[in-house]
Amino acid sequence: MLPAQPFAVLTWTVADGLPANDVTALAQDRTGLLWVGTDGGGLASFDGKTFRAYTRVEGLADNFVVALQADEDGDVYVLTKTGTAVLTSGADTF
Repeated sequence: MLPAQPFAVLTWTVADGLPANDVTALAQDRTGLLWVGTDGGGLASFDGKTFRAYTRVEGLADNFVVALQADEDGDVYVLTKTGTAVLTSGADTF
């Protein structure tokens, strides 16, 4: 029997660039980006080092994200409290 291996737990907050501390949805796309939906802060992509926020300013239907789905083409589908939006792979706005 092998002994248990130690593991690290990392926590990110608004101090690290996350747009809001309340995370409501997660998805990972084909390139490895982690997509983070928040309760009031919109959507963020995370490349392992930095967060990039997407809000109503970029065309998101609402800053309260309910669910996320990334497809095989790299598009990210976002369900918010008031509507849906699609961020096409490589685009900066919805």
